[in-house]
Amino acid sequence: MGFGYVFIGYLTAFLLENTVKGLGVNGAAALIGYMAMFLGLLTLSLYHSDFKVAKWSLIPMMIISAYKLLISLSELLTFEIGMLAHETVRTYVDWGEFFLVMLFQIALLYGIRMISESVGLKLITIKATRNSLFVALYAVAYVISKLMTEGDAVKYLALSMTVLQLVYMVLNLLLIANCAKDICPAGEEDQPIKRSRFALINKIGDAYERNQQRAVENTMREAEEKLRKRQEARNKKKIQHHKRKK
Repeated sequence: MGFGYVFIGYLTAFLLENTVKGLGVNGAAALIGYMAMFLGLLTLSLYHSDFKVAKWSLIPMMIISAYKLLISLSELLTFEIGMLAHETVRTYVDWGEFFLVMLFQIALLYGIRMISESVGLKLITIKATRNSLFVALYAVAYVISKLMTEGDAVKYLALSMTVLQLVYMVLNLLLIANCAKDICPAGEEDQPIKRSRFALINKIGDAYERNQQRAVENTMREAEEKLRKRQEARNKKKIQHHKRKK
């Protein structure tokens, strides 16, 4: 349905981009990731119109990534790009990117929430709502950190912001993998579960299934143990009651 491309794109744009940044090439991974997500959302928006905002928000995000890649290349290859490299322009672009990324995250989660509601997957709906809360908390922390002056409070806020960003990104990746596994086009509900073309998604899906099965088994064991202890307690009370009568 397109969730596979969204997963690979999300992983590339938001997690691998930080690795590529360390190599001095800013924007390259993000641009590739946004393109992959656009392809995925192009398909998803055919099934559910609530993905359209997330899809179209990727267009200006691609332009910004191309701009950042150009800046990186100009610094690496030492060529001039005029006013485009001015600090004021970069500041405006950074703020624009922040608002677009937040819009995309919320719009994507909204689309997932709507499509999961339409097919009766309540757990995915709940997870999408929870993830939206983490995104909102990160956005608030980011804005406050930019408005505050230097100090200890800013350092603690920066740490909280980093943790929140990592948490919502990982949770979103797991949620998208869930969607790729559990949501299918109408008419294919009774078909055997299809393996994704992406091995990483299959591995995450298999691990998730194992964890779910283990959780179910542990819950059943705990319930059986509680039932056994209650039965033992009742039997002891009966024995004590009979002894008193004698």
